Parts: sequence; C-alpha cells; structure tokens
Amino acid sequence: MTHTVRHTGYDIVLNLTLPDLGHPQYPGLWEEIYRPRRFDRSLLRCTWTTNGVTCPGAMYVQVRDGARVAVHCDTKIAAHPLAAPESDVHKALKERVARSAQQGGFDAEVEESASDRARVTDVLVTGTGGRRVGWEIQLSGIAPRRVVERSNLARSDGITPLWAVDKPTASPINRAPWARMDEITDWRIAAGRALFIRGGVRSLRMRPCEPAWFERCPAHAALPKRFCDGKHPRLEPKEIHLEDLVVGSACAQFVSLFVPARKKTAGGWFFWLTAPEKQEFLQGSPEAQPYGFHYGEPSTIGRVHVPRDRDSALDATAWRAAPPSTDFATGRLLPPVPPVEAWQYAEVGDPAPCIVCGRPAHLRHPGTGQPAHKVCFC
Repeated sequence: MTHTVRHTGYDIVLNLTLPDLGHPQYPGLWEEIYRPRRFDRSLLRCTWTTNGVTCPGAMYVQVRDGARVAVHCDTKIAAHPLAAPESDVHKALKERVARSAQQGGFDAEVEESASDRARVTDVLVTGTGGRRVGWEIQLSGIAPRRVVERSNLARSDGITPLWAVDKPTASPINRAPWARMDEITDWRIAAGRALFIRGGVRSLRMRPCEPAWFERCPAHAALPKRFCDGKHPRLEPKEIHLEDLVVGSACAQFVSLFVPARKKTAGGWFFWLTAPEKQEFLQGSPEAQPYGFHYGEPSTIGRVHVPRDRDSALDATAWRAAPPSTDFATGRLLPPVPPVEAWQYAEVGDPAPCIVCGRPAHLRHPGTGQPAHKVCFC
C-alpha cells in the first residue's frame, strides 16, 4: 500500500494524506474513487518507481486505521515501503531556508508542488527577475536515478534544483547542483546555530603556470619548455554561511556551473560560483550540458562512481578555453584552445587547410570558425 496513486482519467497524482487529495479543483474526488458502484481497474495506477521502472499495477483505495491508502488489486504484488516521515531536523532546515530567503527580501514557499503533484519541492525560493531555486533537503538515502528524475522535473518547470545534503557521499553530489552542510543530529542546531556550507561552493583562482602550482603546463603538453607564460584556472573549496547561499542563489550572486568529465559516462562536477567567476571561467564559450538534464531523455549520469565531496582543488584548465597560443613551428598566433565539450557545437564545412597543421579539415574552430582539427587543439 502507498499514500499516493495516479488517476489515469485526469492524469494526476493523488496525495491521499491531504483532505482534497492535493487537487481542490476536483471537489468530491475521494467519493468518486472510494467504493465506486462500478469498479474500473484501469482508473488508478501505482506510482512506485525504483531504478527508473514504474510499477504498472492497478490499485484501489481503502481506509485503514483511519488513514487513506492505495492497495494493489493483484494481491501477488508485494506492498511497497511507505516513505519515511520527515525528521525534526528536516523540518527545521526547511523552515530555516524559507526564513532566510524571506529575511533577504524574497518569496519562499514550503512544499511547493506542480499542478499534477508530480513534483513537490521542499522550499521554492523566487528571487531576482523571477529566478526560481528549488531547495531539496536530503538527509537520508535516495536512489541516484531519483535525484536525476526529480531534478529533471524541476528543470522542466523552470526551477534550478539545489540539493542540500549533510554527508560527503550523498547521492545528489555531482548528479545535480548541491551543497553540503555539517551532519546534524539535533533539530535545535538546525534551527538556531550558525550553519556553514562545507562543500559544493568554489572560488575561481587563476594560478601562474609555474612549479609552485603545476608539474608542467596543463594546457600545452607539447610545449618545448615545461611552463607557459600564462595562468590557469583552479576551482578551490570555499566555505560560506547557509544564509549566504540561500540569498546569493536567489539574486544570482551564486550560480551553478557544470564541469564535465572527459568521458560522458563518468559524469562531471557541479559547483556554485559567483556570477563573475563563472563568466571568467567560460570566457564566452557555451556551458556544457549536464548529462541527465535533458528532460524526457534517458540519463547517463547515474552511472558515475559513488559520489564524494572532495575538499581538494580542481585543476579546470582542460574544461576552459585557454589564452591564445603560438605555433612554435611557424611563429603564428593561434586562436584560444576551446574546452573539449565546445567541439560538439563546431560547424562542418568543405575541406580546407587546418590553421595548425595545414592538412584538410572539415571542422571549424568553435570560437573563430576557422578550419581546424579537433586533435590539433586537444
């Protein structure tokens, strides 16, 4: 048995714990589905999903011990576990996020839901210019695919998801925009004391290409010398107060950045940076699309290894356009080296001499449109 069921006639999800089932626009809905004179096995369907597969079982509703529940018509289908009730810490954190947003001058709605109840967001903060950030307080375990599915639903509604976790191996880490706090056991701590974001927020630092920071130049492995004369980006851990991220994400002071791994099946990293830092990082290049955030399409980001919030700095040179470099064979100034993922947007044309090696090239440089081989820049 469960506390939710899908009504196929209206194509909505019913929350049986609410007096109006979550749909006040349909008065008398409970009377319509409870002990109908003519039972329709196709009317109500199970909503339980595991590993991306939804249970197809037909259901009917009952009242057990004073509570409304949905039960499978087929008694051979094992009862699905009910969702655990919210802990006091979970409730306290929701209230704190909402209060922080309101004190910052923004609207905050607790348990905001889509019209069909397919998406329920713990706290929806509406910020500058209608920007919407959906806080999901996730202090217990959750299947990785559910993280992606719920994030997809938020994205499709124009909401930037933000998963607040308290463990360095929580499933939402690097599967969606996230932020990690200290592990909290007492709701009074969540309600009253200072809380810090320990992971998920980064600072962009441009480090000189020298032995103090790099073993050799990370952008130009084929340089005749070990180091170049430029600087390279590093994303370094940054700790801020919870309230700073609540307000900062609402007013776009902090924005989400996805840094892809070299192999798509390996996922990537999600970080929060200040808006100027993100602009400096991208240097006009398009931001990579996070795998699994194409709504309605299969996700691949669930295949990443166990996520872990590592406190070490990330050398991000390989994912960001480097400054113009010189072809040491000819002395010519070459265009910037684009990030690897930018080549998926490169145009294709008739064969023309590559600006690096001179051999015929079909691809065009993503930044300049000049004939170029991807291998000559990667």
